[in-house]
Amino acid sequence: MRKTTLIIAILFGSFTFYQCTGPAAVISSPADKELAAAVKRWPDATKEQLTEGYTIYTTKCTKCHGDKGITSRSEAEWATAIASMAPKAKLTDVEKENLTRYVYTARELGAVK
Repeated sequence: MRKTTLIIAILFGSFTFYQCTGPAAVISSPADKELAAAVKRWPDATKEQLTEGYTIYTTKCTKCHGDKGITSRSEAEWATAIASMAPKAKLTDVEKENLTRYVYTARELGAVK
């Protein structure tokens, strides 16, 4: 009985760890790959803008909503969500744009959880 319980605990722990750190996790702070993808869509995009968007997503958005995965919504759904939540999160227009750029870029690159 103890051995079975231990095996179940190890499997559950491994699964939980993988869910949090697996290869499909949200991109960490934006790097050259993310910037290259963003510049294709927004020629004036900068790493600083993407980093600010990442910071907003990981601190303000996921604080209340958790991280359900960026690819779980279409761009249209993200546009609606960001537009409706920006005033509640007290985002400036620049912060809203940077969040949108980060989310769309991460979504394009397949960042999921």
